[in-house]
Amino acid sequence: MLILKKRLVVWPVTVAAVSLLMAIPVCAEKIRLTYSHWSTQPGRQALFDEFNKSQDEIEVTFRLMNFNTYAQQLSVEIAAGEGPDIFSVMLYPAAPMPVYSWANNGILLDLAPYLEKDRKELRVDEWYPFILNRVRFAGHIVGLPYGWTIFGGLAYNTDLFAKAGQVYPTENWTWETLAQASRKLAVQDSQGKLTQWGFAAEYSTNFGNWRQIDAMLVAAGGSLYNERQTALDLRSEANRRVMKSIIDHVDRGDYQLGSPNWQQNTVSMMLWQLHYAAQNATNMSLGKITQLSFQMAVTPKDPITGLRRNHSEIAAIGINRNCKHPEAAWKVLKYITKNYPEIWLKAEGFLMYPPLVTSEISLFLRPATAFRENAIFRSLPEIIPAMAESAIMQNAVQNPRTAELEPDISAILTKEFVTTFKQKTPLEQFLENVERQINPLLTR
Repeated sequence: MLILKKRLVVWPVTVAAVSLLMAIPVCAEKIRLTYSHWSTQPGRQALFDEFNKSQDEIEVTFRLMNFNTYAQQLSVEIAAGEGPDIFSVMLYPAAPMPVYSWANNGILLDLAPYLEKDRKELRVDEWYPFILNRVRFAGHIVGLPYGWTIFGGLAYNTDLFAKAGQVYPTENWTWETLAQASRKLAVQDSQGKLTQWGFAAEYSTNFGNWRQIDAMLVAAGGSLYNERQTALDLRSEANRRVMKSIIDHVDRGDYQLGSPNWQQNTVSMMLWQLHYAAQNATNMSLGKITQLSFQMAVTPKDPITGLRRNHSEIAAIGINRNCKHPEAAWKVLKYITKNYPEIWLKAEGFLMYPPLVTSEISLFLRPATAFRENAIFRSLPEIIPAMAESAIMQNAVQNPRTAELEPDISAILTKEFVTTFKQKTPLEQFLENVERQINPLLTR
């Protein structure tokens, strides 16, 4: 009987203990993901810090990589079944990253199904059309964007314009108007040496990069390749007109040679990306670079067609095909896209890129109070809509070689065209040189 009583006493205690154990929640191990980029910024770090604090299921760690070896290192690691789970993708013309090949070969996870499922949540219908176009390669969505920028905004020094008695650029300016103003703004000393430039032709943001020439060809109705993309098509009337105009204006001194330091207050006009303009305005306000009186205007129009066209860059993050937790990675990407404007602005006082949703552009245009007085920020609201409308849409790739070799082809065109206008060689020689070098590459 004693034994029975002992058992009766022990039994309730055992049940209570088991019940207590069952009531204690079991903490599941966090999913750990790595993110890679080629530079660090407080805003970028803040995005991932805030994501980690926003939930307790996923932990993202940042891994800095070298810009010069970024794409190569990613290729090697991903081919070996490794690499970061998510990473920034370079989405601008002739970027040193084989995005098309990666999309075609499945190195980047196709995000199209994810984006379609969450299209409403991400407010995709409120994005500018060129944004989605620019993240699509080989029929795949290679990255989820969170910001964008446009090349070719016209930055001009108001002090130098006023000193020369010149009117400021307007939306009606053509490339001919700019050339005429550039000539009047150029100043030489008694020895004939330039001490002030109107428009410095050799700048990499001006005519020192084929990207700008290509945009002008598109605005004129031209195209780099023939319809099948098997050969260059630079001999068309529209293309010849644009290239000859640049060469002639350099020859006459309307556009000036040399690469002066614009921070020394010696350059009247140059082309800037929208986000570069914002960065310069911020750095001027913070005293990191010389405070100069610059404002922004839209890109000049083609004098015949009346059109302006510009290339774009998209800030986006892709998912590695080797990622073991793609759904978790997608949650991270969505958080970045949805929260980039507010978190980055809070961390840095300005946005590096305009946000995707058009109704949030005001956050890019209205930075922290300390920066609002800069004339660049005051002039941006007038030009952003027109610049966004000028964005060039990607053509369908008919010949994969054009996409795979884009950086190499652009480098050849840049080198040969700069040589042409610097050495004042005939346009025909430029055409022969680039056709000899590039056309065989397109048909191998």
